[in-house]
Amino acid sequence: MKSLINSKQDIAHGCAGVARGRTPNATVRDYAAKEGIGVEVVMEEGMKAKAAEFKEQGSEIYTKA
Repeated sequence: MKSLINSKQDIAHGCAGVARGRTPNATVRDYAAKEGIGVEVVMEEGMKAKAAEFKEQGSEIYTKA
């Protein structure tokens, strides 16, 4: 599987809604189709990216802008 480096932020953003019970957005579906991988794989990678971002930012739910 190719890295999500170029579009990691877009993919992670598209996955964030799924964690709240929504369906994957078009960015996620299009990326999966383009790469020939399942949406589930893209979702997993996107959620891993969001988790890493959360940890890098100090694991705080509320942050100062």
